[in-house]
Amino acid sequence: SDEVAEPNAFAMAGTIAAFTEGDAWLDSLRSYLKESRDMVAAFLAGKLPQIHLVENTATYLLWLDCSKVTDDTDHLQEFLRKETGLYLSKGSGYHGNGNLFLRMNIACPHTAVKDGLTRLPVVYSFLRKQNKGIKKQKSLSVQQQEKDCMDELCLCSKYSLSICIYNAGFRI
Repeated sequence: SDEVAEPNAFAMAGTIAAFTEGDAWLDSLRSYLKESRDMVAAFLAGKLPQIHLVENTATYLLWLDCSKVTDDTDHLQEFLRKETGLYLSKGSGYHGNGNLFLRMNIACPHTAVKDGLTRLPVVYSFLRKQNKGIKKQKSLSVQQQEKDCMDELCLCSKYSLSICIYNAGFRI
């Protein structure tokens, strides 16, 4: 049987309930996702200005423009996963100029989003290994920028695997 074309009784009841009684839940979800999106945007603007959040209003999958950091996000994505346990999707899988982007899933608790953000400052280590220059914020050293990022959102240990954000969804 084709489970998509032939939904069971529970699927039909759930669909009817979602369309007839789900407005408040959907509004709450949209608000929660906006808070997460705003949290990511503020963090990147304040702590990692080399990575830019592409504006969107339609999804919980965020595009992170890493073109000021690398022209090959496959290596950056692998570095983040290996060094921090953070799973972001490679943009190259989406063709075009996807090699300049990472994709982040924010359909998870705010604590998990914050946890993921605490792992991103390792990008500075990636840049040093790639021998690429970065702009210093307010004349702070790279080490101080990393420390400031970690101090602000210090929620877990560097190697905690409590968060896995990637294109297939969120899982603990």
